[in-house]
Amino acid sequence: MKKYSLLIPSICLAFSLCLIPKAIFAADYQTLTQEEEYYQTLYKLFSEAATSIDIVIDIIVADPMDLQNPVNKLIDVLVEARKRGVKVRVVFEDSRSVENLASYKSLLENGIDVYFDTSKQLINSESIVVDSKKCIIGSISWSPVSFGKNYAMSIVLDSEEMAKTIADSISKVTLAERPLIAEESLKGVLIPDDFLLLKDFGIRFVKEKANKPFDLYLVLIHEAQDQGNDEFNIDHEKIGRLLCLEKEVIKKLNDKEKKDYYNKRIRKILIVPERRYGFLQYHRKDNKVVLLEKFDIDLSKPEANNLCFILPDKFWEAGFSSRLNLNEKYLYLISLREAKKSTRSPYWFSNEYILSNLYGLGDYAISKGLQRLAEENLIEIVYAPFIKGEPPKEKRNIYCINKIITEDEFNRSVEDLRSKYGQDITAKAQAEASELGEPKDIFVIEVFINLIKKYGYPAVRHANAIALSHEIGSNLRHISTTIKILEKE
Repeated sequence: MKKYSLLIPSICLAFSLCLIPKAIFAADYQTLTQEEEYYQTLYKLFSEAATSIDIVIDIIVADPMDLQNPVNKLIDVLVEARKRGVKVRVVFEDSRSVENLASYKSLLENGIDVYFDTSKQLINSESIVVDSKKCIIGSISWSPVSFGKNYAMSIVLDSEEMAKTIADSISKVTLAERPLIAEESLKGVLIPDDFLLLKDFGIRFVKEKANKPFDLYLVLIHEAQDQGNDEFNIDHEKIGRLLCLEKEVIKKLNDKEKKDYYNKRIRKILIVPERRYGFLQYHRKDNKVVLLEKFDIDLSKPEANNLCFILPDKFWEAGFSSRLNLNEKYLYLISLREAKKSTRSPYWFSNEYILSNLYGLGDYAISKGLQRLAEENLIEIVYAPFIKGEPPKEKRNIYCINKIITEDEFNRSVEDLRSKYGQDITAKAQAEASELGEPKDIFVIEVFINLIKKYGYPAVRHANAIALSHEIGSNLRHISTTIKILEKE
């Protein structure tokens, strides 16, 4: 049975209930509530570490746009410790694998032992041990939106007894063999950056609500790359399927009728882009298309990768070409480009105001579109917290590109949950995840299942209702809020 609890509940509760053994209270300890004090303490401990550093934490997210960000510096000092022979071990919370994937990769590539736990336990706090003596226990997460703007607390202890207790708890954690999410395959179509950046192209389609020409360009550039030539014969049926022209009535047609249907529809669709947008020439007699707009990029050369981003083939396989509206598809391309140019890909850091100035959409349209992408589990969003007096335009949200899963894959995952936990509890968990705007996130659904098993459905529903009372776009409208409320009650 899957059991969700704090990794080291006896230790964390001991502080709050004053049940820590007297021998530990006799040790030197320090309370950290200011972010600068917390950072300086960690940096000093990691810099002076001689033998070992053990970290168990729910989330570590660095901001690649800010080289002075303390999270980046802490990751760097861990890497430096590893290089001088210190044994460094980091354990992440598995349900936050999306947020932690970039940090996981960065630490792993630098020789650090880094793991995810499994669903048998929930890490919702930090526990750090340095040289089997210095301990830090608390609730501060490492992220650009909370590290310097949080109101959490950590305690520093100089205690071998506490260090041993934590080390024993860590050794009992079941570790996953690999991250629970895989990187999206690079197989797909190269989309030039200028498709989004030039005012007369991508954004023009959006402003003119030219959904079919937008979709057609993506399909044709894919076909040109597949065939290795900007001039190619049109496969009407293939293009029709990618443009989602297949209707129920078509299934009743014979092969000749289907061919005639697609020929007629595709020829009609090709006329508008040719006449209005000029990105193709259609030679009806030869049934050939010449793709004209290449943005002065030779896609056959390796350096083209620096001027393009990849739209995965699974975007079409999963049906997102028809499920998303034009604004949402445009924003998904923006998300892919932002993640591609981020040094912490698949994470990227921005806000609606920055994106509006760069890509031409209004900030409200961007906010709504990104929320819809999150609902489809195409991206994750961690909103910057509200800080009184801080200009909204200076805040940076955390975004992350998720692996695309098809509807069939999602349904199979849900069926696995039903088989494992039961239909009723799975349905309730799906309902709570949907209300939080995460209807397609299997991780969130499974977290809700285990919260219901531990606390009961009425308590979970009540706690989730409190989380939902925060406005859309608030960092408190999140499952972590639901968990914290349940732990306090």
